[in-house]
Amino acid sequence: MAARLEKYEEAEQINRRALDVREKVLGTEYPDTLTSVGILASVGQTARQYAAGSRRGCVPSITGCSTKSLKRVLARL
Repeated sequence: MAARLEKYEEAEQINRRALDVREKVLGTEYPDTLTSVGILASVGQTARQYAAGSRRGCVPSITGCSTKSLKRVLARL
């Protein structure tokens, strides 16, 4: 489990850097920047669900991220 969570942390760092660059170069409202926000939120949500599921003895999967879910995740970042 620890190795898997480390991969999520690495993915979060990479996506956070991509978001920072896109915000600086393209601006905060550009579609590609907003895509980066969604990806970062999805990585964070997946990592939290994986950790929670692992504690319960199961590993959940995510098939998508609704706007409400995205906003909740972003609020926690």
